[in-house]
Amino acid sequence: MEAITPKLIKDIINEILDIDISKKTQMRRYSDARSIYYVLCRQYTTFSLEEIGKQVNRHHASVLHGINNVFPVINKMLYTVLNSRFKEIIKEQFTYEKI
Repeated sequence: MEAITPKLIKDIINEILDIDISKKTQMRRYSDARSIYYVLCRQYTTFSLEEIGKQVNRHHASVLHGINNVFPVINKMLYTVLNSRFKEIIKEQFTYEKI
């Protein structure tokens, strides 16, 4: 069973949105998706900002900028949809049998 890691979160976001958030571009679609990735990583993992940023070829300061400056102005419906879908996938992958 795979643990919840920044790579898993990145892969899920890439699959749902059909993009590569580690692509070097400032297009709104990508920066919003990266910002959501940063927030989900902070919510669901204990990885450092540096480790979160490495998955998408960004510096820790970019992660902070995405959380503090980009995330507050994104379409929250996109975040809600991605977060809901992320929770569904995690629930499917991390179901435990009662002993």
